[in-house]
Amino acid sequence: EAERLKTLKKAEFEKLKAQVFGDSTYEDKLKALGAMAGLGTEKAVELLGTLYDNPLAEASQAKERQLIVNLLGEIGSPACAPTVLKAARNPGKDGGIRRAAAKALWKTMGKQALSHLKKLTEDTVEEVRNEAWLELLKVRDMGAMRHIFKELEGKEKLTALQMIKDAHFTEAAKDVAKLAKETDFSKGPNEKILKLKALEVALDLGHKDSAAIAIELIGAISKEQAEVLEVKPPIELLEEYTREGLGSDKKKLQQWWGGKGKDTPLFSSYLDATELKGIGTAFVNVIKEGPKIRTQGFEGTLKIKVVYIEKSPVALASVKPDGSVRVYTRAELELLRVEYVTVDRVISNGARAFVTFSIGFPRVLLPLEFLLQDKSWHPAESDRDGKKDQ
Repeated sequence: EAERLKTLKKAEFEKLKAQVFGDSTYEDKLKALGAMAGLGTEKAVELLGTLYDNPLAEASQAKERQLIVNLLGEIGSPACAPTVLKAARNPGKDGGIRRAAAKALWKTMGKQALSHLKKLTEDTVEEVRNEAWLELLKVRDMGAMRHIFKELEGKEKLTALQMIKDAHFTEAAKDVAKLAKETDFSKGPNEKILKLKALEVALDLGHKDSAAIAIELIGAISKEQAEVLEVKPPIELLEEYTREGLGSDKKKLQQWWGGKGKDTPLFSSYLDATELKGIGTAFVNVIKEGPKIRTQGFEGTLKIKVVYIEKSPVALASVKPDGSVRVYTRAELELLRVEYVTVDRVISNGARAFVTFSIGFPRVLLPLEFLLQDKSWHPAESDRDGKKDQ
């Protein structure tokens, strides 16, 4: 199959290359470059590097170079680093290319990007400086996190919170919880959004005492208001991170917190490698066995012989317990034309875990529950044999 994919990629690359240098419109040429980046091959990286130095359209070279740097960041290969570093030194006054480079440095260089990002925090253009500070969160830089919380406002602060969550930046949990506690919910919609987002991230990072903040906010915002602001209401956050089915009675929630609540472990998407591999192996075995599954939104028999987990920020994508799980990009999956499983999220409290996944298209998210028994993970009986709904 690896040889088949290699052959398919080679043919697709030549097809896209002909489009880039053929009679297509300029916009179609750029779309072809995007598709080429999805292949992630050495030839694609080489061609993108060449086009950075020699743009297709001289009049649009800044826009084109910015696109190329973004695409190299998506590929994320160390082979992309020389061009990305070149972009980080681009002298353009508006800083657009340097900002794109800031976003691509970590993806292509990992921890080696640290010194280059710190240099960009001193850039003459504010947008470049802010982007570099945000990217430093990926290396768990506490100084960057505190600078952002103190100096940046609005959109950048919200972006920082999401990046802290995506990076599982657990060292930042106390600072994030402090932000959630100190933000004045009554000031206006922006403060409501910031407080609830900080609360979500603090809970996701395992900051237990933040549950008390969520309980105090019960009734302060309706589900409809939260939807308008595009945030999760407090009751939804509590259910997501406790899975206790506590309802929305504030008095009962306070009683729960004053009793066993403080000792109840929170669910988190931050899992160590051993736990993740255990849950991942159990999940793969369930899918491979093709059992009858009854769960919310789905009832039937899964008949997928090979599980493909698409390359994504989801950590489970790196689990390869027996070689049956492979990490492919969406472009590769489309080339192979196979039915595959996409894992959207894995969350666990050390004793129970939920894997949310979807099967091909149309995309319907399905949850499966797993329990830790005798030091190994097993699917909950309700998911495995259809005895009851999850």
